[in-house]
Amino acid sequence: MTTATPPKGLNWVQILATLAFAVALLCLAISVWGYIEAQNIVFTLIGVILFGGVGGVLWFLGRVVTRQRVRQHPPLIRPAHPSERLTLEALQRRASLANPSDREAILANPDAIVLPQEQIDALQVFVAESAGTIQGFAALIPREDGDLELDALFVEPGTWRQGIGRQLIEHCVVEARRLGAVAIHVIGNPEAERFYRACAFEQVGTTDTRFGIGLLMRRPL
Repeated sequence: MTTATPPKGLNWVQILATLAFAVALLCLAISVWGYIEAQNIVFTLIGVILFGGVGGVLWFLGRVVTRQRVRQHPPLIRPAHPSERLTLEALQRRASLANPSDREAILANPDAIVLPQEQIDALQVFVAESAGTIQGFAALIPREDGDLELDALFVEPGTWRQGIGRQLIEHCVVEARRLGAVAIHVIGNPEAERFYRACAFEQVGTTDTRFGIGLLMRRPL
């Protein structure tokens, strides 16, 4: 059975960037508290700028390396196993709490984290798995009009911005076409509007949800 423990999200470039930032912060702290001679403050500030700049460049390169690695070794997307419901709900909870706009509502309403077992049993839930670790999942359920609804899309916070959510959506698109649907619908968080538009969804309206206004979005197939 696979687990959804957060994967190692930092590569060696990002580790170097983190160390550079740490040195920059240390230099800044020393200069602020005046623990060095006055004639060395300029040197310290130069160190802050130098290490901060190097850290920023290394962090950017680290993100590029990580995305390239995901492209070269995309996760396996497969139907969820019936025994993985609690694992996926835990992933959903971590992803929701990592989103500042959702955190307060989830803490106040823990019952909002639920993945129906019948969706898994009906092969409507797909997980993205890499090296035995679940990195995200999506749920695609039928609608009365014959189209399909993207009922869930969650990615492990440690792997955000690596294209996993997009790959899950593209898998859902293939599945929806196989089932004869003409569109996929989703009720999106307003903060996710840019992401869904980048995945070819179009806003067709709004709706009231338990936690506020949701965007009605549709992707033609």
